[in-house]
Amino acid sequence: MSDVARRLRRRPGAMLLAMVLAGIASREWYPFSPFPMYATFTPYSWHVLITDGDDRTVSTLQRFGISAIPLRRMLERRVLTAQADTSQPPESAAARGSVALLHFLLAEARPQPGALPPPPRLRLWRVDSRVDGTHVVSTREMLAEIAVP
Repeated sequence: MSDVARRLRRRPGAMLLAMVLAGIASREWYPFSPFPMYATFTPYSWHVLITDGDDRTVSTLQRFGISAIPLRRMLERRVLTAQADTSQPPESAAARGSVALLHFLLAEARPQPGALPPPPRLRLWRVDSRVDGTHVVSTREMLAEIAVP
């Protein structure tokens, strides 16, 4: 062990300072991160929910091979693409992106073995959740509904 390492080992404060300086030099900001997953938690979040025509939840991982987090990102990307299309009204971007996502799920489905076929109708919902005191309050908004061919 080098002489510098031995000295740092005997002084924990110096070791901490050395680690912080090494992190800053390598542009690793973990302890001082501005990213919400490390810094703070917001009292608001949302996720995507897919149901059948009777509003029973459809397991996207089993039926389509896609879990909830990638599904949300896929919806965000399709809505942004729909918003960029200036030939359509911007108010319908969420609905157009949602319909596109449902059609994509049906076309590119990779169901797990033993999964049931998709129901005759699919609905895509946006579920907003927020903290209200000590309770979590959720509201749903249906973005799209399609018939399964």
